[in-house]
Amino acid sequence: MCGRYVLATPVGELAAYFSAQMSPSLSNSFHPSWNIPPTTDIIAVTADRSGSRNLDLFRWGLVPSWAKDLSFGARTINARAETVATKPSFRSAFRSQRCIIPADGYFEWKTTAGEVKQPYYFNRRDGSPLAFAGLWERYELQSEAHKQPRSVFTCAIITTAASSDVEAIHNRMPAILDGRDSWGRWLDGSLSNREELLAMCQPAPSGTLRMQRVASLVNSVRNNGPELIEELKDRPSLF
Repeated sequence: MCGRYVLATPVGELAAYFSAQMSPSLSNSFHPSWNIPPTTDIIAVTADRSGSRNLDLFRWGLVPSWAKDLSFGARTINARAETVATKPSFRSAFRSQRCIIPADGYFEWKTTAGEVKQPYYFNRRDGSPLAFAGLWERYELQSEAHKQPRSVFTCAIITTAASSDVEAIHNRMPAILDGRDSWGRWLDGSLSNREELLAMCQPAPSGTLRMQRVASLVNSVRNNGPELIEELKDRPSLF
């Protein structure tokens, strides 16, 4: 799964990297984060019918139109590639409302002897941003204070089986879109071939990611800084 990740690359650089137009308010409303938790606003890339790409904020935790309220999204931060095309929560968005969720890297945990949860940080070996395959939905939030409903845009990250880079730590990983050509195809809402779409949600090729053990600071969402992704060095032996 993917339950915590990092995005510290400036939004202007992200817009250029993904060839996307940046929402006017985005530069003031998003700040670098080394500890992004679910149900917060995150950056996603979408494309309109003409193919033009847009960079904007979405609430992490997909909420379909028929959900009772936004709390539904706490259970739908991830969509499994194996069931994304058929599960009611995701199948509509999978057909035509797909997005890219940029990340510098993400965290995963492994339970060690003594039931200690040791965090690990994964990022691309070449240091470039990751492009997570995602889905988005528009939810109309009813409010007694406003006569008209307010639109809330939500999203989810698709996960798949772990690659050899990850499997020693966890059996799942985010689906990473590999290459700029796959970005365009994934964002094309008119593309409906299920097999082609699912083929883009396979484990990343071996060697895509590097892993490093990090301090347990990331376990608390109150901690947020570049020290969270510093490699944890083994304590030197006294003998």
